[in-house]
Amino acid sequence: MHKSPSRADSNAKSFEGFIDLTGVVPAVPPPVAVTEALSHPAEGIGPLQEAVIRHRLASEYRQSEGNIALVTDLDSALARIAEQTTGPVVSISPSTVTGALREVAPQREVLEVVRGIGRDGIIALDDASDLPHDGIAFTTSPADPLGSILSANDAVRLARSCEWVVIDERYAEYGGQTLLSVASEFPNVIVLRSFQARLGATDTNAGWAVGSSRARGLLAAVSSELPPKIAQGVLAAYPANAAGRMTLSVIRDERSRLYRLLRKLSYLQPLPSWGPFVAARVEVGERATLLALLGSSRIKVHAPRAPGLEQYIRIGIGSRSAMEYLRRTLFEIAPVMLGDQLAAGARNPYCLSLRGEELSQAEFRKIQERRQRSA
Repeated sequence: MHKSPSRADSNAKSFEGFIDLTGVVPAVPPPVAVTEALSHPAEGIGPLQEAVIRHRLASEYRQSEGNIALVTDLDSALARIAEQTTGPVVSISPSTVTGALREVAPQREVLEVVRGIGRDGIIALDDASDLPHDGIAFTTSPADPLGSILSANDAVRLARSCEWVVIDERYAEYGGQTLLSVASEFPNVIVLRSFQARLGATDTNAGWAVGSSRARGLLAAVSSELPPKIAQGVLAAYPANAAGRMTLSVIRDERSRLYRLLRKLSYLQPLPSWGPFVAARVEVGERATLLALLGSSRIKVHAPRAPGLEQYIRIGIGSRSAMEYLRRTLFEIAPVMLGDQLAAGARNPYCLSLRGEELSQAEFRKIQERRQRSA
């Protein structure tokens, strides 16, 4: 008997190769003016362009222009800051920065402070007070791969406990949360930001760093000349500010839509995210099984390797058609992920949870329609 192709199979044919959702750069193009500046960089005076960029950043974020350093590569800047200091390195995990710091400072003492997951990711007062006072703490906000943010209280605790605190905020534009005010208040805090949200996907990891007058020595060590096309792309983003805000709004909407999708699946538990991705814990079944099922449907997602995250995945934001294909695939593989529980009659793979009650998709849709009519 001829077997008709499933909806997921027919949709997969519309894509060439794999749908790669392992990255952190959203598949949403920047404003047209930025794209043109990146594609056709004009000859310009580099130092003058960089001076204009620093001036505009200082005005936009209410920082001192003299305390801003432009950075060609943020990862290299983190390594350079670590090399310029001598005290113990304090790494706040889970974060992708932890492994990089161990490679940069193999002879240094590296202390790891493990935060909780999601909203429980706080740094306890007792933990902060035990940190070495001559140490340099590295943390990220939003963090990769979980998308959690560092609160102002936690940042202040670190600043009062360590000699230096470096906060990597390369994804902060997507979350609308920042700790730049802490850097303005405490002389030992340095914040790194990225141009990614303004430029979209580029072949560089450029950004900027800001701190106090006391931090100018470290800032000078990481300062580097921006590639001409990056400088022109950043300058082109300012006249297209309204379009840039619209792009950020689209990315945030896609992130919220992805989070709501994952909540509908009883075998996944997503975490609130302030980054350009959503992390989720595989609640039923094994992560390896999920990765294999997605791979058979030509979908790749990121599987963190950090200790404690063996059951977590991170999903980036792809094109609208790619995200729709992901949605259909996740629903179609639900019976396999819930195989043992379905056999025992303990769970319905197509039930959604709403305020502690299980509802079928049809019932859920009716409730949503009633809410829309009453709104």
